[in-house]
Amino acid sequence: MSSECSILVRLIPLEGQLDAVKAAVEKVLDDIRAGEGCLQYDPFEVEGGEIVLFERWESREIWQAHFDTEPIKWLQKELADKVELPVERIELGESSLPPGAQ
Repeated sequence: MSSECSILVRLIPLEGQLDAVKAAVEKVLDDIRAGEGCLQYDPFEVEGGEIVLFERWESREIWQAHFDTEPIKWLQKELADKVELPVERIELGESSLPPGAQ
């Protein structure tokens, strides 16, 4: 059985595209969150004008399958000329820190 999958996605808007990127993500946010196996899908604006998506899925297979859903296909098309490509995706592994350590 596959374990939970957590991902960070860096969206680096091209000059003047930050508001358009935020609007596009916001438009599909509820649909993505309602998708099968989605445990968390939260965008964060970070210093420097990047958007970082923190995603948690029930499994890596479900995360991979979500690329074939309409909201993601629309988002990829919408952002193609608004962000630096390729988009960086970082799969997070199990924490090596003991519970409660920070």
